Amino acid sequence: SSYSTIIFQRRHGPIRFFKITSQAKAENSKRLASNLQSLLRQHAGKTRYGYVYSGLLDVGYPCSFDYYSDETEKLRQEIGSLGERMQLSSVADVLGGFTIHRDKQNLKGAKTGFLYITGKDILRDGSVNLSEVQTSVQPSRVHHYLQDGDFCIRRIYTSLTGFVIGVFEGDGRQITFGSQVIVVRPHPSLSPAQRHVLLSFLRSQLAHRLGNVKQSFSTLKGVNRLNPNLLRDFPVPLADEELV
Repeated sequence: SSYSTIIFQRRHGPIRFFKITSQAKAENSKRLASNLQSLLRQHAGKTRYGYVYSGLLDVGYPCSFDYYSDETEKLRQEIGSLGERMQLSSVADVLGGFTIHRDKQNLKGAKTGFLYITGKDILRDGSVNLSEVQTSVQPSRVHHYLQDGDFCIRRIYTSLTGFVIGVFEGDGRQITFGSQVIVVRPHPSLSPAQRHVLLSFLRSQLAHRLGNVKQSFSTLKGVNRLNPNLLRDFPVPLADEELV
């Protein structure tokens, strides 16, 4: 478990982040308190377990220690080595498949009997298994059907695996996807090489580490749940001409 304490002060000034790590827990409590007091007094720099942040907070994100740390900024800079750093929503659409129709009295626009994949159909070899697709029996609203080349991402994954992503290749049937799948559909303007770099990045440990420090993904006992809304803001590289 983790806990956050926010200390408010009347005067204006920079924001101070302090984190009691596993190493800090072994410290004498008086030394920890002294470290925190030092942090509250200084206007810049770092202490053993904290740092002073003078930048602006990103709208829509928690004020987490890791997100604003120097270590995380170094991770963001690593993305720049692959190309221009952009939000995922600038180069791809993040899509949902279907939702169950809640209004039982008015089923206008609802469908049944359509085919859909689930998270287990996304294989670790990078493919999407279409041999065990499900058939919907509940009236639902279908928002999107899969297209060739879609990146299908398991919404649930473990801390050890990172994002599990399969590339969809159709077999002629109309197939959508359930709530345990998030689809990233690269924009047509991306070249094949840029799509390849984007896919490789999303599968990388760098992307997973950035997701964790950004606290975009909820975690329970090592199992993570990917949030599609925050995924749209995820920083990704757009491969430049030299890399292409």
